[in-house]
Amino acid sequence: AGEALRAEVAALQSAGKKLEETAEALRAEATTLQASTSQLQSKNSDLQSSTSGLQSTNSELQATIQELQDRNAALQSASSELQSGEETLLVTLGELQSENAELQTAHEGQILRVAELQSKNSELQSSTAELDSAI
Repeated sequence: AGEALRAEVAALQSAGKKLEETAEALRAEATTLQASTSQLQSKNSDLQSSTSGLQSTNSELQATIQELQDRNAALQSASSELQSGEETLLVTLGELQSENAELQTAHEGQILRVAELQSKNSELQSSTAELDSAI
């Protein structure tokens, strides 16, 4: 019975040693897993920070896009107003050119009339001079 007991103690000691080796291997694996977990947590933190920065940049870009769209709408409105004003100016210019042509025609008529009147005046002066000399 003593020998059986010694064999059982030896088996238990051997099993205990194996358990200690297994526990040591598990502790080493746990240490490795903890290091990997820390690295992953650090990478996750970096990614979250990058994501936050990208979201901020995206918000700024969206605000800039909205501002540019607003400015574009304002410029299109101003362009429409300028085109409308240009059309009005072209119509007015056409009217003024037509009126100017009429005035030039009237002016030329007046010049011809003045020339006629000057000619008649010369004739009258000539006739008056003849009458004066005849008297």
